Amino acid sequence: MLNVAIRYQPILAELRRLQPEMVLEVGSGPEGLALFWRRPVVGTDIQFKRRPLKHIQPVVASSLALPFADRAWPVVVSCDMLEHVPPPLRAAAVAELARVCDRALVLAFPSGGAATVGYDTLAAQFRRAGRPLPGWLSEHLRYGLPDAESVAALLHGAGWSVRTSWHEPVADHVVLMWWESRRPVQAATYGLMRLAGPWLAPCLPSDGRGTPLRALLVAARAGG
Repeated sequence: MLNVAIRYQPILAELRRLQPEMVLEVGSGPEGLALFWRRPVVGTDIQFKRRPLKHIQPVVASSLALPFADRAWPVVVSCDMLEHVPPPLRAAAVAELARVCDRALVLAFPSGGAATVGYDTLAAQFRRAGRPLPGWLSEHLRYGLPDAESVAALLHGAGWSVRTSWHEPVADHVVLMWWESRRPVQAATYGLMRLAGPWLAPCLPSDGRGTPLRALLVAARAGG
């Protein structure tokens, strides 16, 4: 779960700046942001495979049909969700995130040609080892990754100002994901994050040498 902490590290920096009382996370799973952010979180997902953490209020919902009013949430977060939406539906998912958001939308996802090559490399490692591809990796390969410029353009077109930054070198991500794909390592690092995630996550590097993997889009309503 170190890989999860690293992907949330720049999101946590934005939340510390925004200081929201409550956050909506779309595509949270049973932990997500709540591993590292101990304020109240409402988390949505199409299913929760495990019991959510106690400070998540879980809501079963699709990112394409969120059961909230327009501008209901001051801050909306979505991390590594958009690449799991089929490409023809991604614009609708982005529009739905923006619809329920009032103040700031923080959206992170892997993007770009180097990231695609990185996931191809990771898939080849699984195949050489005779191991089945994880479901998330199969979807990365089948759907392809979102284009950060296109997502930013969607938000610009809807009247949002968008700031884009890039984080986590592709090569580092591939090494870490392969290392953490083993169950004993997963269990150990998950336990560590459950115990000390809010204190450890800000200390982990999300930047370094090499082409970055993940785009972070921070969008604000014009005039907001």
